[in-house]
Parts: sequence; structure tokens; C-alpha cells
Amino acid sequence: MPWFVGGPDLSLKEIKYLFIDGGCLQQLISDVSETYFGGKQIDIDYSLFAKEFNKVFYYDALPARKNNESDEDYENRKNEKIDFFNHLRSIDGYHVYEGVSRRRRKGVEQKEVDILIAVDMLTHTFRRNMHQVAFLTSDLDFRPLIEAVIREGMYIHLWYREGKTNKELIYAADSRRPLTAQDVFSWCTYKFRKQYQYRLPTTSS
Repeated sequence: MPWFVGGPDLSLKEIKYLFIDGGCLQQLISDVSETYFGGKQIDIDYSLFAKEFNKVFYYDALPARKNNESDEDYENRKNEKIDFFNHLRSIDGYHVYEGVSRRRRKGVEQKEVDILIAVDMLTHTFRRNMHQVAFLTSDLDFRPLIEAVIREGMYIHLWYREGKTNKELIYAADSRRPLTAQDVFSWCTYKFRKQYQYRLPTTSS
């Protein structure tokens, strides 16, 4: 069955949901920015995701406070993330769920995000709210979730960071799509793509 194009067609029998591990997606975007655009912020048109799916579920956490970070700097970073979440919520079909972040000796650790994804994906699977699911992540910890969803008869399509994902996770899914710099560029706003058209990554990048 083809994926939806030009907007979800609710008259079709095939219902497709997209679950996004926000940390994974933002790391992919950041890597492409550093490699191809000198670290410049990339303008992503997140509504493009919603055109392929009936619903998009986005999971992430507010940032943890850095060591020795001032109140003002932390509030600015946090409010920027809140504004981003609210922007996603304003897009038809989007649903945003927040976990929490804690700073540990080994870095920032997100809490609850993995559980939220697992509970929601399994719930929609058990209730047969969807026929197929696409899952954007590169976290090997999600392999048991993918296997559980498949055992329930759900078809799962994995979107993952090329070269940054364990093969055990990749092979666990029914089908898979490696995400490249070209994919990120295709998600950019028209204005951004036009401005940087000569930096479009080639398939050999």
C-alpha cells in the first residue's frame, strides 16, 4: 500500500501513525547542520511529516539545567523548547508528550520518554487504531518494543540514523529506512532549501 501524500486521506482503510523519538531526530538534524551548513539552524517544516500519516506522536523532554548555568540562560533554553513543542501541537495531527530530564555525571538522562512511547505504541496496537506504524529512532533499547508490536500482528517500519544504529534494532523491524542528509534537506522549508540549494547533499555524501 502506498504512503499518504498530499494530506491524510481518512477514507482509506490503511491508517498509518508515526512515532518520533525527538532526541534522535534532533541529533540527526544537528549532525546535518554541522556537516553541511556550518552549524546554522536548519528550518524544518514539521507539517511535512503529517502529510504522510494520519497522526504523528512526538516524544521529548525539556532540557536539564547545565552546571553553573544562570537562571536566565536556563529559562531561555527551556522556554525555547516549550515554544517548539507548542508549535508542533499547532500542526494538525500532531501530539506531543514530554518526559523529564536529569543531569547525571555521565551526561543528561531522559526519564519517562521511553515508557511513554512504549505505552502509547502498544495501546494503539492492542486497540487496532492503526494498520501500520513508522517509528523514528536509533535507540537499541526499543528493540523489545518493536518485537512486541510485531508479535501482536502490527507492521512496523523503522526510520533510523544511517551509520548510527545497531543492526539488531534495524533487523527487528518489518521494513526499514535509513535517514540521510538528503532526507533532512527534503524536510526543510522551501525558503531554506532555496537559499541553500547548492549545498544539497549528494547520494554519495
